[in-house]
Amino acid sequence: MRATRLSSQPNGGTQIDDIWLRGNLIDPIRWLGEPIAVTTLRGRRVDALTEQPMHPAPRAQVAVILGGALEVETPSGHTRRFDVGDVVFLEDTSGPGHITRVVKAPATFLEIHLALAAER
Repeated sequence: MRATRLSSQPNGGTQIDDIWLRGNLIDPIRWLGEPIAVTTLRGRRVDALTEQPMHPAPRAQVAVILGGALEVETPSGHTRRFDVGDVVFLEDTSGPGHITRVVKAPATFLEIHLALAAER
């Protein structure tokens, strides 16, 4: 299963990478991902087109986009749009972080707080 990860870099920047979650094919039509330890889950909704200034993620977390669309921009100017069904690991908890824009409102998503930033 593909996801995206934003991570802090040693040079102080933020990097956006596509990642593949680990798991196993159970049979020809079913795949099961490996468990990832989480602490809390909460829903969030933003009802207007907005922009949140540059900020690091407050904690290692995953966002699952349920409605609308978001865009993130790194300090280097790299942007990525996230639509319904996208899974984003936000692990850029140090350095300048990223800008978040709601580009299609209302934007609804789940925030899943990770117990630890783990290798995927």
